[in-house]
Amino acid sequence: MFLLDCHNHTTNSFDGNTPLFTMCDAANEQGFSVYTIAEHYECGFLDKRGGVEVIGNCYQEIEAYKQSHKGGTKILKGIELGQMLHKPDEVKMVMDAYGDQMDFVIGSLHNIKGEDDFYSMDYSALGTARLQELTERYYAELYEMSKVGGFDSMAHITYPYRYAVIRNVPLDILRYDDMIAAMMKNLIEKGIALEINTSGFRQGLGEPLPGVHQLKIYKDLGGEMLTIGSDAHRISDFGKHIADGLALAKEMGFSYITYFEKRKPVMVKL
Repeated sequence: MFLLDCHNHTTNSFDGNTPLFTMCDAANEQGFSVYTIAEHYECGFLDKRGGVEVIGNCYQEIEAYKQSHKGGTKILKGIELGQMLHKPDEVKMVMDAYGDQMDFVIGSLHNIKGEDDFYSMDYSALGTARLQELTERYYAELYEMSKVGGFDSMAHITYPYRYAVIRNVPLDILRYDDMIAAMMKNLIEKGIALEINTSGFRQGLGEPLPGVHQLKIYKDLGGEMLTIGSDAHRISDFGKHIADGLALAKEMGFSYITYFEKRKPVMVKL
């Protein structure tokens, strides 16, 4: 099986737990063909979550690792750009500084404008109506991101649902199907991939983010470009459920898994 992981983090990210060399060693030891490091750059959080130097440090470490480990896993340079539309000036700053080195740009959304990260919210105090309102705003922002583009794959599009499940709070994610479908149509038209984020398997969802239901919508719309990532932040989660995610994509009738090199898609037969 062609193993690849295109979404993961090291100690260069504000919430990373394991050094880059250790993660790359694991990729080599476990026979991964492609391993893309995609550190966080969270727009609007320069003071708390790290600035442009985070990406520079990561890329320097990747080059050092590649110099000392010839052959084996192909190590690629990525970035996870969170909240791209909140601070376009920061996106330009990062891309001006390191865009020519990047293989892969993930577009993600962790907090909608004016609100906390869904990870940090007190779900017991939200109430159903408020959670539904926030989730609707989340998908409205994802839709705007899909119209603007400028990234290669959209990450974990059921992010609010992940934390509702973890916090044991009901959220009817199916009510947003039309918004999700409209966003997916933009991705397909722009040649932007959709991510299978396998963290859902290990976090109690029993499926990736997005799940089977949303992946079927994407396939029915004609979507073909899927990237895959474990979203690991520590060595204990390295590569978790990547094989399960690949098997699910194949079972659902997708023909390819995709990774990006020099911002160009490489499609690998499943």
